[in-house]
Amino acid sequence: IGIEAYPGTAEIHAKMGYNVIPGDEDAPLKRMTLQPSSLPELFELKNGEWNYIGK
Repeated sequence: IGIEAYPGTAEIHAKMGYNVIPGDEDAPLKRMTLQPSSLPELFELKNGEWNYIGK
């Protein structure tokens, strides 16, 4: 799942199970990239999408 969020929407997306990638929290003009908050080590970001890499 690839999701991008605009600044100020991180709290809403946290309720949906996503966290902002560290370093993108205060990006005023750029979109923030979110990562799955549950077991993020099972996903990798590739071409703007989160791909499941777990076994």
